[in-house]
Amino acid sequence: MRGLWMIGFAVCLITGCNLDNAGTVPPTDKLYFPVSVAVSPTAGGDAPSYLYVANANFDLRYNAGWIQTLDLDAIEAAMPDDCTDCDISDLSSVVVSNVRIGSQATDMAVSTNGERLYVTVREDANLTTVNVDSATGELACGGDGSFQECSSRFREMNERSPDGETHSVSGEPVVINHGSIDSLQAGAEGEYILLAHRSGRITLLADGIDTGDGSDPKNRVPFVVDTLGGFPRQLYGLRFDPATSMAWVTNAYASTVTRVGIAFDRDGGQFENSHLYSASAPAISGVDDGSDTRDVIFDEFEDGRRRAYLLSRRPEAILVASMDDGATPQLKVERAIDIGLGPSRFEMLKADVGGTQRTLLFASCYSSRDIYVVDPVRGELEAVIHGANGPFDMALDPVRMRMYVADFRASALRVVTLAPLFDCLENGASADESCAPRVLGTIGEATIVGGLF
Repeated sequence: MRGLWMIGFAVCLITGCNLDNAGTVPPTDKLYFPVSVAVSPTAGGDAPSYLYVANANFDLRYNAGWIQTLDLDAIEAAMPDDCTDCDISDLSSVVVSNVRIGSQATDMAVSTNGERLYVTVREDANLTTVNVDSATGELACGGDGSFQECSSRFREMNERSPDGETHSVSGEPVVINHGSIDSLQAGAEGEYILLAHRSGRITLLADGIDTGDGSDPKNRVPFVVDTLGGFPRQLYGLRFDPATSMAWVTNAYASTVTRVGIAFDRDGGQFENSHLYSASAPAISGVDDGSDTRDVIFDEFEDGRRRAYLLSRRPEAILVASMDDGATPQLKVERAIDIGLGPSRFEMLKADVGGTQRTLLFASCYSSRDIYVVDPVRGELEAVIHGANGPFDMALDPVRMRMYVADFRASALRVVTLAPLFDCLENGASADESCAPRVLGTIGEATIVGGLF
């Protein structure tokens, strides 16, 4: 995100950001620098009901950032699969709910049970928590009215754990990883949250744990379990690897990947007594540089071999690396698959294609304004998606065979159908048809602010 914030500073210098904007309320029927998107959790093969969008209010035109719930059934009805340029410029027909948060959000995640959103916010240098009615998509965070402003309680993490210990957390959080505590086999229920801070710090929080005080869980915010500093600055990607019980964190400067472990209180079942510890940092070998990686995803092949996929800016490629956990851990790059300029985010999709499971990675390339689709197992580039001005975050919807792209530069969302890609993968490409996923339409009024992007 650092590159985006540097550009934003230039925007402020030229267009004049209002750094103390007390009065201009954000519009509920528009998008403004959407930075993160996420779909509601599903079960049993159902399609997600809602798309959550975090608007960063990047240039501070308004007095707040905001989160929107969009109705995916309404979007699908307005943009059928045979659509061409079926735009939704007025969001009032698809918006279910809005809440106001601090400006310049950087990341957002949906809790495992779908009942909360967690948002990292630069203005607050903290974590914002938003309650979600998973049945209706309505958002709430301690405010009043139909477009409530999140109260101070919901715009900060609780630095005091139930046992009374206080953990002072400094440095703005920029990226989130989370999951159920039960999935860690840590002997407790609830949600764990890991935050990577721009200053080189990792923080572990817990949410949904019974604190024993009889309070309503919806009025409690995540509390800090432990925090640990001393890591490289400009942390970017954060993923938890269940096979090693380690959080892996990528950064912009070092040709290593930070690893942080969680020591659980397995016997007592008290997750709040867990601790973070620093583990050895695997070096990225097999490439000339490797000093700027933006994300990492783990995968296991059918023969049990484990691989890590690294989203790299130096070189600009997806790196496929074996995971060597020997005395000197390394990420040995086996292949580098070239992609576009300014790789920013990527997502993995496992799909059955003609009876064979295929692994696909979708990498947004902000500077070249496209999204690359890669099969890392076969080492093949499958397609390049065009039609966005500044693609950043993405949310996959496999049931509808769609992807929702936050076009940060244009303050819009792009709705993409994946059907052409899967048709080609299953039936083979034809000479007169493109295999690339196609943009069905745009949500919002695509506008490039200030002409600088």
